[in-house]
Amino acid sequence: MSENNPVEQELRDTRHILNRLLAVSPAVIYSTTPFPPYQVRYISENVTIVTGYSPDQFIEDANFWKSRVHPEDRLMVLEQLDKMQLLDFLEMEYRFLCADEQYHFLHEEIKVLRDTTGHPIEGIGYFIDVTRQRNYEEAIRQSENLYRSLAEASRDLIILISSEKTIEYINSYARQALGWGESQTKLPSYAHILKLIPEGSIQQAFQTQQAVYTENSAIISKRKIWLGTWLVPISNPHNDVEFVMAVARDITRQRETEEELQRALKAEQELNSLRYRFLTMTTHEFKTPISTILSSIELLETYGERWSPEKRNDHINRIKTAAQRLNQMLSDVLEVNRVDNSVGLVINEKVDLSQLCHEVIREIQQSDQNRHPVIFVHTGELSSVRMDTRSFRNIISNLLSNAIKYSDPGKDVILELSTQPDHLWVKVHDRGIGVPEKDRENLFEPFYRGENVSSIPGTGLGLTIVKRSVEALGGEIHYEEKAGGGSVFSVRIPLKHLTGESNRG
Repeated sequence: MSENNPVEQELRDTRHILNRLLAVSPAVIYSTTPFPPYQVRYISENVTIVTGYSPDQFIEDANFWKSRVHPEDRLMVLEQLDKMQLLDFLEMEYRFLCADEQYHFLHEEIKVLRDTTGHPIEGIGYFIDVTRQRNYEEAIRQSENLYRSLAEASRDLIILISSEKTIEYINSYARQALGWGESQTKLPSYAHILKLIPEGSIQQAFQTQQAVYTENSAIISKRKIWLGTWLVPISNPHNDVEFVMAVARDITRQRETEEELQRALKAEQELNSLRYRFLTMTTHEFKTPISTILSSIELLETYGERWSPEKRNDHINRIKTAAQRLNQMLSDVLEVNRVDNSVGLVINEKVDLSQLCHEVIREIQQSDQNRHPVIFVHTGELSSVRMDTRSFRNIISNLLSNAIKYSDPGKDVILELSTQPDHLWVKVHDRGIGVPEKDRENLFEPFYRGENVSSIPGTGLGLTIVKRSVEALGGEIHYEEKAGGGSVFSVRIPLKHLTGESNRG
């Protein structure tokens, strides 16, 4: 008997250790008969910690455990237990009413023991409370469903891109943008996404592991729009970027508004510049003739009676010339307004081009006192056409006046008129001071004068009137520098834009 004492002591120690382990284990160990009513033969004491019931309550009443299985899960559980006749392993989850009067989710696994003939003799199993895990999983599912619902309802394009260049998710709005129907089970390819988002921005988000914002144009429903896209990297626990979430918004209206504001700002700046040039011109160009008029009148009032008729006439002529200059400047301002607003344009008026050019040349040379030879060259079959005489006169007169004004006396000016069945060309050549390159961009702007005009009088409206008159007739004007000095202004007017009868004279 004494020989068995060490063995018995070892068994008691082993049972004690086993009970301690079971007491702290989250898993409840039990054994049960493999046949109905599935009588529990043994159950670990930690069942009280897990369920709130004592082991005896499970062992003494075969129906105790079954009666606390949720009614909706009971049939499934019994069907699973019936499989112990056929299967060696069972696994199930169900709701169980614990002593706290709350249903807990239990995860249960059973190993079926059999005799040598294969007949089931016992079921050894365990169960654990997985309520917290299930609640957590349910919360995640609800959260995922919520975010998915929000993403699907969003009017933003939302796309989840993996580091392997695959599309893991795309919302309905992005599908529509790509023409990718909801009925298509496959997700769009990475190449499809590049129609909406620049690849460089996607790769930048992966590489820098920082959010990237980009704006780009895209074609959606055959319409060009602008997208503003945030690309947000999503990392795993090891801080490796696994995904980039793209959230793109249609910012077309915003861009259009910005462009409109930019245009309005530019127009305001141009208007301010125009005001400044106008004030500069008026204070300079108007001041001189007004001063001439006032001084001549003052001299005439003071000394007129003592002067000879020739001297009095000289001052009277100065007053006339200054008044004519003022009148011309005012006429130029009014003419710009007339052409801009197409006021008084008579397109159907029959014009003899050659005769009109000769008239303008005579007027210009008379005003210039024939200090500059003007050569007129006319080629082509057409002589008379239908157009606005005043606009065509403006073109010829201002181009010739400028050519003479900015050329030294004695240097000739050439006027070319070339008429074709469907258009005409007017070219004015001079050997004057030309236009500095930096001034050419503003050559036709109102009141703008080049830096090389020095003290040569002018309003800066001549070329503006020319350009507006050319445009009123549906034509175009170009400037080029002549080799060896001087300028060439070329005007092309399409006769097909003119109304009336045949243009042939």
